[in-house]
Amino acid sequence: YRREMPWRKTRDPYRILVSEIMLQQTQVDRVLRKYPEFLRRFPTADSLAVAPVSDVIRAWQGMGYNRRALNLQKFVREVIHRHAGIFPDEPERLKGMPGMGPATIASFLAFAFGKDIPSLDTNIRRVIHRIYYGVNFPHEKVSIATLFDQGKKLIPAGKGWDWNQAMMDFGSLICKARRPLCAECPYQSSCLAYPEILSVDFSVRRAKREPKHPDFRFPDRIYRGRVVEHLRGDARARLDEIGKAIEPAFRERDLPWLRRLIDNLVRDGLLAVQDDGKSVFVSLA
Repeated sequence: YRREMPWRKTRDPYRILVSEIMLQQTQVDRVLRKYPEFLRRFPTADSLAVAPVSDVIRAWQGMGYNRRALNLQKFVREVIHRHAGIFPDEPERLKGMPGMGPATIASFLAFAFGKDIPSLDTNIRRVIHRIYYGVNFPHEKVSIATLFDQGKKLIPAGKGWDWNQAMMDFGSLICKARRPLCAECPYQSSCLAYPEILSVDFSVRRAKREPKHPDFRFPDRIYRGRVVEHLRGDARARLDEIGKAIEPAFRERDLPWLRRLIDNLVRDGLLAVQDDGKSVFVSLA
Protein backbone atom coordinates (compact mmCIF):
# COMPACT_ATOMS: atom_id res chain seq x y z
CA TYR A 1 0.00 0.00 0.00
CA ARG A 2 1.19 3.48 -0.84
CA ARG A 3 -1.12 6.14 0.51
CA GLU A 4 -0.14 8.09 3.62
CA MET A 5 -3.02 8.28 6.09
CA PRO A 6 -2.73 9.52 9.70
CA TRP A 7 -4.88 6.65 10.99
CA ARG A 8 -2.41 4.18 9.50
CA LYS A 9 0.19 5.44 11.95
CA THR A 10 -1.70 4.37 15.06
CA ARG A 11 -3.29 1.31 16.62
CA ASP A 12 -5.08 3.37 19.28
CA PRO A 13 -8.66 2.00 19.23
CA TYR A 14 -10.15 5.43 19.91
CA ARG A 15 -8.34 7.08 17.01
CA ILE A 16 -9.14 4.18 14.70
CA LEU A 17 -12.80 4.43 15.74
CA VAL A 18 -12.88 8.15 14.93
CA SER A 19 -11.43 7.49 11.48
CA GLU A 20 -13.83 4.64 10.72
CA ILE A 21 -16.92 6.61 11.73
CA MET A 22 -15.71 9.58 9.68
CA LEU A 23 -15.02 7.41 6.63
CA GLN A 24 -18.62 6.15 6.52
CA GLN A 25 -20.10 7.63 3.32
CA THR A 26 -17.46 10.37 3.20
CA GLN A 27 -14.58 10.93 0.80
CA VAL A 28 -11.09 10.36 2.15
CA ASP A 29 -9.89 13.87 1.27
CA ARG A 30 -12.54 15.43 3.48
CA VAL A 31 -11.70 13.09 6.37
CA LEU A 32 -7.99 13.91 6.02
CA ARG A 33 -8.82 17.55 6.74
CA LYS A 34 -11.23 16.97 9.62
CA TYR A 35 -9.55 14.02 11.41
CA PRO A 36 -6.60 15.91 13.00
CA GLU A 37 -8.80 18.89 13.84
CA PHE A 38 -11.37 16.70 15.61
CA LEU A 39 -8.67 14.88 17.59
CA ARG A 40 -7.14 18.15 18.72
CA ARG A 41 -10.56 19.08 20.12
CA PHE A 42 -11.23 15.61 21.58
CA PRO A 43 -7.85 13.85 21.97
CA THR A 44 -9.16 10.98 24.11
CA ALA A 45 -12.30 8.92 24.52
CA ASP A 46 -12.80 10.52 27.94
CA SER A 47 -12.70 14.05 26.52
CA LEU A 48 -15.30 13.17 23.90
CA ALA A 49 -17.52 11.33 26.38
CA VAL A 50 -17.90 14.32 28.72
CA ALA A 51 -18.33 16.97 26.01
CA PRO A 52 -21.72 18.67 25.51
CA VAL A 53 -23.55 17.26 22.50
CA SER A 54 -23.68 20.71 20.91
CA ASP A 55 -19.87 20.95 21.03
CA VAL A 56 -19.53 17.58 19.31
CA ILE A 57 -21.95 18.61 16.56
CA ARG A 58 -20.06 21.88 16.02
CA ALA A 59 -16.74 20.01 15.84
CA TRP A 60 -18.25 17.75 13.16
CA GLN A 61 -18.89 20.72 10.86
CA GLY A 62 -18.27 19.96 7.19
CA MET A 63 -18.55 16.19 7.51
CA GLY A 64 -22.27 15.72 6.85
CA TYR A 65 -24.41 12.91 8.26
CA ASN A 66 -24.28 14.57 11.68
CA ARG A 67 -25.85 11.60 13.42
CA ARG A 68 -22.48 9.86 13.09
CA ALA A 69 -21.01 12.36 15.56
CA LEU A 70 -23.66 11.43 18.13
CA ASN A 71 -23.09 7.71 17.54
CA LEU A 72 -19.37 8.22 18.04
CA GLN A 73 -19.95 9.95 21.35
CA LYS A 74 -22.51 7.36 22.47
CA PHE A 75 -20.07 4.59 21.59
CA VAL A 76 -17.22 5.97 23.71
CA ARG A 77 -19.61 6.65 26.59
CA GLU A 78 -20.70 3.02 26.44
CA VAL A 79 -17.06 1.88 26.39
CA ILE A 80 -16.32 3.95 29.48
CA HIS A 81 -19.45 3.15 31.48
CA ARG A 82 -20.11 -0.47 30.47
CA HIS A 83 -16.67 -1.76 29.49
CA ALA A 84 -14.46 -0.01 32.05
CA GLY A 85 -12.85 2.09 29.32
CA ILE A 86 -11.58 -0.95 27.39
CA PHE A 87 -12.61 -1.09 23.74
CA PRO A 88 -14.21 -4.44 22.82
CA ASP A 89 -12.12 -6.53 20.42
CA GLU A 90 -14.65 -9.20 19.41
CA PRO A 91 -17.49 -8.86 16.86
CA GLU A 92 -20.15 -10.20 19.23
CA ARG A 93 -19.39 -7.50 21.80
CA LEU A 94 -19.51 -4.73 19.21
CA LYS A 95 -22.83 -5.70 17.64
CA GLY A 96 -25.58 -3.32 18.64
CA MET A 97 -23.24 -0.60 19.85
CA PRO A 98 -23.96 2.89 18.44
CA GLY A 99 -22.81 3.42 14.87
CA MET A 100 -21.41 -0.09 14.49
CA GLY A 101 -22.79 -1.94 11.48
CA PRO A 102 -21.06 -5.00 9.99
CA ALA A 103 -18.71 -2.95 7.78
CA THR A 104 -17.54 -0.66 10.58
CA ILE A 105 -17.10 -3.56 12.99
CA ALA A 106 -14.92 -5.44 10.50
CA SER A 107 -12.78 -2.41 9.71
CA PHE A 108 -12.41 -1.42 13.36
CA LEU A 109 -11.26 -4.90 14.38
CA ALA A 110 -8.88 -5.21 11.43
CA PHE A 111 -7.20 -1.85 11.94
CA ALA A 112 -7.34 -1.37 15.73
CA PHE A 113 -6.52 -4.96 16.72
CA GLY A 114 -5.01 -6.48 13.57
CA LYS A 115 -7.65 -9.19 13.33
CA ASP A 116 -7.40 -11.54 10.35
CA ILE A 117 -10.77 -10.53 8.97
CA PRO A 118 -11.55 -8.50 5.84
CA SER A 119 -12.65 -4.93 6.22
CA LEU A 120 -15.95 -4.51 4.42
CA ASP A 121 -14.78 -1.25 2.87
CA THR A 122 -16.42 -0.64 -0.52
CA ASN A 123 -13.10 -0.91 -2.34
CA ILE A 124 -12.36 -4.34 -0.85
CA ARG A 125 -15.87 -5.62 -1.51
CA ARG A 126 -15.62 -4.50 -5.14
CA VAL A 127 -12.23 -6.20 -5.66
CA ILE A 128 -13.39 -9.52 -4.18
CA HIS A 129 -16.65 -9.37 -6.13
CA ARG A 130 -15.00 -8.69 -9.46
CA ILE A 131 -12.37 -11.41 -9.09
CA TYR A 132 -14.65 -14.18 -7.80
CA TYR A 133 -18.21 -13.26 -8.83
CA GLY A 134 -18.06 -11.03 -11.91
CA VAL A 135 -18.43 -7.46 -13.04
CA ASN A 136 -21.92 -6.56 -11.75
CA PHE A 137 -21.18 -5.05 -8.33
CA PRO A 138 -23.16 -4.84 -6.15
CA HIS A 139 -25.29 -7.86 -7.02
CA GLU A 140 -28.38 -8.95 -5.11
CA LYS A 141 -27.32 -12.61 -5.27
CA VAL A 142 -23.89 -11.97 -3.73
CA SER A 143 -24.33 -10.92 -0.11
CA ILE A 144 -21.88 -9.01 2.04
CA ALA A 145 -21.58 -12.14 4.18
CA THR A 146 -20.49 -14.10 1.09
CA LEU A 147 -17.83 -11.51 0.26
CA PHE A 148 -16.68 -11.50 3.89
CA ASP A 149 -16.25 -15.28 3.94
CA GLN A 150 -14.36 -15.21 0.64
CA GLY A 151 -12.11 -12.41 1.85
CA LYS A 152 -11.32 -14.22 5.08
CA LYS A 153 -9.88 -17.12 3.08
CA LEU A 154 -7.44 -14.79 1.34
CA ILE A 155 -5.76 -13.22 4.38
CA PRO A 156 -2.36 -14.73 5.31
CA ALA A 157 -2.21 -15.67 9.00
CA GLY A 158 -1.24 -12.71 11.15
CA LYS A 159 -1.37 -10.27 8.24
CA GLY A 160 -4.89 -8.89 8.57
CA TRP A 161 -3.79 -5.27 9.06
CA ASP A 162 -1.39 -5.28 6.09
CA TRP A 163 -3.74 -7.20 3.78
CA ASN A 164 -6.64 -4.85 4.40
CA GLN A 165 -4.57 -1.71 3.88
CA ALA A 166 -3.11 -3.11 0.66
CA MET A 167 -6.48 -4.22 -0.71
CA MET A 168 -8.09 -0.87 0.07
CA ASP A 169 -5.38 0.90 -1.90
CA PHE A 170 -5.57 -1.66 -4.70
CA GLY A 171 -9.30 -1.02 -5.00
CA SER A 172 -8.95 2.76 -5.00
CA LEU A 173 -5.89 2.98 -7.28
CA ILE A 174 -6.13 -0.04 -9.65
CA CYS A 175 -9.48 -1.85 -9.44
CA LYS A 176 -11.34 1.46 -9.42
CA ALA A 177 -15.12 1.76 -9.47
CA ARG A 178 -14.90 3.52 -12.83
CA ARG A 179 -12.21 2.93 -15.43
CA PRO A 180 -10.36 0.11 -13.65
CA LEU A 181 -6.72 -0.27 -14.72
CA CYS A 182 -6.95 -3.90 -15.76
CA ALA A 183 -3.65 -3.77 -17.66
CA GLU A 184 -1.86 -3.22 -14.33
CA CYS A 185 -3.82 -5.86 -12.41
CA PRO A 186 -1.98 -9.01 -11.24
CA TYR A 187 -5.34 -10.83 -10.99
CA GLN A 188 -6.25 -10.25 -14.63
CA SER A 189 -5.84 -13.88 -15.75
CA SER A 190 -8.12 -15.24 -13.01
CA CYS A 191 -10.60 -12.35 -12.66
CA LEU A 192 -14.15 -13.29 -13.63
CA ALA A 193 -14.98 -9.65 -14.36
CA TYR A 194 -12.10 -9.02 -16.76
CA PRO A 195 -13.62 -10.56 -19.93
CA GLU A 196 -16.67 -8.30 -19.58
CA ILE A 197 -15.20 -5.20 -18.02
CA LEU A 198 -14.12 -3.43 -21.23
CA SER A 199 -17.70 -3.42 -22.51
CA VAL A 200 -19.26 -2.00 -19.33
CA ASP A 201 -20.34 1.65 -19.28
CA PHE A 202 -19.29 2.71 -15.79
CA SER A 203 -20.64 6.22 -16.34
CA VAL A 204 -24.21 4.96 -15.92
CA ARG A 205 -25.28 5.38 -12.32
CA ARG A 206 -28.57 4.31 -10.83
CA ALA A 207 -30.40 7.24 -9.33
CA LYS A 208 -31.47 6.87 -5.72
CA ARG A 209 -34.94 7.93 -4.73
CA GLU A 210 -34.90 10.01 -1.58
CA PRO A 211 -37.63 11.83 0.38
CA LYS A 212 -38.08 15.29 -1.10
CA HIS A 213 -40.31 18.36 -0.89
CA PRO A 214 -42.15 18.51 -4.26
CA ASP A 215 -41.35 22.20 -4.77
CA PHE A 216 -37.73 22.22 -3.64
CA ARG A 217 -34.64 21.30 -5.59
CA PHE A 218 -32.83 19.04 -3.14
CA PRO A 219 -33.77 15.91 -1.15
CA ASP A 220 -34.65 16.25 2.53
CA ARG A 221 -31.21 14.91 3.47
CA ILE A 222 -29.59 18.10 2.19
CA TYR A 223 -31.99 20.33 4.12
CA ARG A 224 -31.39 18.35 7.31
CA GLY A 225 -27.74 19.21 6.97
CA ARG A 226 -28.54 22.85 6.27
CA VAL A 227 -30.67 23.10 9.42
CA VAL A 228 -27.83 21.80 11.58
CA GLU A 229 -25.33 24.04 9.78
CA HIS A 230 -27.48 27.12 10.39
CA LEU A 231 -27.79 26.34 14.10
CA ARG A 232 -24.06 25.80 14.54
CA GLY A 233 -23.64 29.56 14.30
CA ASP A 234 -26.75 30.66 16.20
CA ALA A 235 -27.69 29.70 19.73
CA ARG A 236 -31.29 29.22 18.63
CA ALA A 237 -33.65 30.27 15.85
CA ARG A 238 -37.37 30.35 15.06
CA LEU A 239 -38.86 27.92 12.58
CA ASP A 240 -39.55 30.58 9.97
CA GLU A 241 -35.99 31.91 10.28
CA ILE A 242 -34.59 28.45 9.71
CA GLY A 243 -36.86 27.86 6.72
CA LYS A 244 -35.74 31.04 4.96
CA ALA A 245 -32.09 30.31 5.75
CA ILE A 246 -32.07 26.81 4.27
CA GLU A 247 -34.26 27.41 1.18
CA PRO A 248 -34.89 30.76 -0.59
CA ALA A 249 -38.23 29.49 -1.93
CA PHE A 250 -39.50 28.65 1.59
CA ARG A 251 -43.00 29.95 2.38
CA GLU A 252 -45.29 29.79 5.40
CA ARG A 253 -47.18 26.88 3.81
CA ASP A 254 -43.96 24.85 4.03
CA LEU A 255 -43.85 25.00 7.85
CA PRO A 256 -45.38 21.50 8.33
CA TRP A 257 -42.64 20.04 6.10
CA LEU A 258 -39.95 21.87 8.06
CA ARG A 259 -41.44 20.81 11.39
CA ARG A 260 -41.34 17.15 10.30
CA LEU A 261 -37.71 17.61 9.29
CA ILE A 262 -36.84 19.14 12.65
CA ASP A 263 -38.83 16.56 14.63
CA ASN A 264 -36.77 13.84 12.97
CA LEU A 265 -33.56 15.66 13.93
CA VAL A 266 -34.84 15.93 17.51
CA ARG A 267 -35.51 12.17 17.57
CA ASP A 268 -31.97 11.62 16.30
CA GLY A 269 -30.67 13.62 19.26
CA LEU A 270 -29.22 16.44 17.16
CA LEU A 271 -31.65 19.26 18.00
CA ALA A 272 -33.77 20.55 20.86
CA VAL A 273 -37.06 22.46 20.57
CA GLN A 274 -38.32 25.08 23.04
CA ASP A 275 -41.86 26.48 22.92
CA ASP A 276 -42.43 29.64 25.01
CA GLY A 277 -46.12 29.76 24.10
CA LYS A 278 -45.61 32.45 21.47
CA SER A 279 -42.87 31.05 19.27
CA VAL A 280 -41.07 27.76 18.69
CA PHE A 281 -37.29 27.97 18.96
CA VAL A 282 -34.82 25.35 17.79
CA SER A 283 -31.21 24.84 18.91
CA LEU A 284 -28.52 22.21 18.85
CA ALA A 285 -29.15 19.52 21.46
